[in-house]
Amino acid sequence: MKNMQWILFAIAITLVVACGGGGGKSSGPDLDDAKTDFSSGNYADALTTYLSLVDKEGASAQVGAGWCYNRLGTYSSAITQFAAAAGDSNVDGYAGWGLALWATDASASTAQSVIDKANFVIRKNPAFTLSLDSRIDVDHIVYIKACSHLLLQQYQSCVDAIKMLPNQSGYSVNVSDPNIHSLLLAKLESLGSAS
Repeated sequence: MKNMQWILFAIAITLVVACGGGGGKSSGPDLDDAKTDFSSGNYADALTTYLSLVDKEGASAQVGAGWCYNRLGTYSSAITQFAAAAGDSNVDGYAGWGLALWATDASASTAQSVIDKANFVIRKNPAFTLSLDSRIDVDHIVYIKACSHLLLQQYQSCVDAIKMLPNQSGYSVNVSDPNIHSLLLAKLESLGSAS
């Protein structure tokens, strides 16, 4: 009988050690682990975790990976991740996608796509704040939207976007002014950047 107790004790110890103490957490990292790494500025570690979770978590992991790529300055990879997640209509994804397009090619060739992504974010969540980093909000999205309208010489739309920014609702300029492009460019430069 005593031998049987020792055998059962040994089996119990083996199970506890083999199962990691039964702490209740599944094996491997999860989205919360990736978000913690991202929030701590460990973008490479967060990226590794997000990429490992794409098959399991889908668009949420792709959007997280996209934002990591944005922070690491690998915008083409960010665009790939955001595009892959687009079917999920994730606002964080569209915001990142617009910013990545802007960072990659702030030109007339991508301006309409940036505007489309910005409009999606603004329509879905007018008070948008990035879930991974509250420092990124709708104002960043509106700023790149305004800049993109300027690139396309859509001056009234640029003015309308500027008016959406904090403390700019009263902004007024004559869009028929022959120097309108320079005036709007100077205004946008005075407001800062989307980064």
